Amino acid sequence: MDPRAYRVAQEFVRAHLRKAKYAPEFLQWTGQRKFRNPETGNEVKFLSLPDAEQRRIYDQWARKTRQAPEGGRGRAQRSEGDVERRNADIARNGTIVASEVLSEGGTSTESGPKKKGVNQSYIVKMRDGDQEQVYIRKPAEGEEKHLRLGIPAGTYHAREQAGYDLDRLLGGEGVVPTTITRGSDDGSYQVWVEGARAMHGEDLDDLVRKVKPEDLQRSPDFQRVNVLDAILGHQDRHRGNLLYHFEGEETPENLRFVAIDNGLSLASPGEHPGWISYDHPFGAFYIDDESATPDERQNAMMEAWDQGDRQVAKSLTSLSPEMQESLRKVDLGDAARAITAAGVDEEGAVRAALTRIAAFQADPDVFAMMLKRQGGDLDAAWQDFQHASGTDELLRLVGAQDKADDIRKAVEAAKPKRGWADPQHLDNYFRESEAAMQDLDAWGETKPAAAQPSDAGTRRTGPKPPEPQYDSWGFARQAVTVRDRWLRTAVRRTASSRGKPSRGRP
Repeated sequence: MDPRAYRVAQEFVRAHLRKAKYAPEFLQWTGQRKFRNPETGNEVKFLSLPDAEQRRIYDQWARKTRQAPEGGRGRAQRSEGDVERRNADIARNGTIVASEVLSEGGTSTESGPKKKGVNQSYIVKMRDGDQEQVYIRKPAEGEEKHLRLGIPAGTYHAREQAGYDLDRLLGGEGVVPTTITRGSDDGSYQVWVEGARAMHGEDLDDLVRKVKPEDLQRSPDFQRVNVLDAILGHQDRHRGNLLYHFEGEETPENLRFVAIDNGLSLASPGEHPGWISYDHPFGAFYIDDESATPDERQNAMMEAWDQGDRQVAKSLTSLSPEMQESLRKVDLGDAARAITAAGVDEEGAVRAALTRIAAFQADPDVFAMMLKRQGGDLDAAWQDFQHASGTDELLRLVGAQDKADDIRKAVEAAKPKRGWADPQHLDNYFRESEAAMQDLDAWGETKPAAAQPSDAGTRRTGPKPPEPQYDSWGFARQAVTVRDRWLRTAVRRTASSRGKPSRGRP
């Protein structure tokens, strides 16, 4: 979700969300109750109370939740599970009673402007009987083609649900909101998480003031997000696709993440590791000083990206005992069934995801191996990890060749009734995506646009900084786009001769 889409969503749910201060579970609890305003004596909704009264009620709720005896905590957990099941049921069976466009794009025939490279999405309110909930809806017909190699358009919504299901298989508190797909004739529905804030603009600045990059490891969700993305092979986890909130006091220990937009994941690994994109949002943990010189701002940006890479690498190479246990408990058969039941029907994608899970189970230090053999380069290690999962190489590296038979059986048992989808062919891919590359006569002539920050609409004060004014997120996304387009062109040139493109970058 880009910044403009998020602002539209904020307006739509303004009646539900006044201030992003509280845990989603707490907002669910207060949503069913009214409270007496101590200043007027009237009964009002929680978010209409004075700030001091809101804090008093929240602190009381938090103490009861965290200090309840074991039996009481069990009842609380069942209650949260009931809410999750209710949200899933509404998504499956409910009807849309209100809708607002978030982004236009994709292949839809509906009228309105289309933004290429962006999938259609809507924020909708759904009703099932007397139950209502707000969701992000992504229609299958609105999925933009050719966003990533090995991930066919028309299946992104299925991968949204598969990401949710695999997150739940890890146990504990998940990071992906309840997500349900109604199939290829409809799309996916993901619960809108009240209280979550975007990792861009003023919301990101506020987070950076409270949590330093080195403190990210103290968040209960930081490692989980990175491990889940490694399993999914998530290729679009930019900072618009990860939200955050604090569960109680605004400290790193209470920092929670909400992993949204999981459609560009679970690719079938191709012949070349460079076909796999990698992006994470944790290199943006700095506040841009508009009074600094261009060189100072550039140095701050690069330092932040390096620091973010180090923290992500640390989370993937030093798995906590709890995370190791969660991974060991994942049944490969359950994982395969969850992926195919969601609608992902490419055998290579399922097999690769199971291979990545099995590698973590066999050796929690598997990503450390990839990082070492790539000279400490996080991007290259990520691509290597994903690419190696498409062959037996990853299992061989961790000495778990015996897992290959378990994976084969799990894949066979989860085979869709209609059979596996035909794999994507490069010739078809490049022929159909010709229009997407018409604006790239030669990769070397494409330059990032100056003085066009990607956080369009974000309030800024004071004079504009000197040129060049590169926004780190916008620059990075443009760089990835140029890289991907160059790579597709390079592969196309070699495809006719049946050769493989080289690893080198332009």
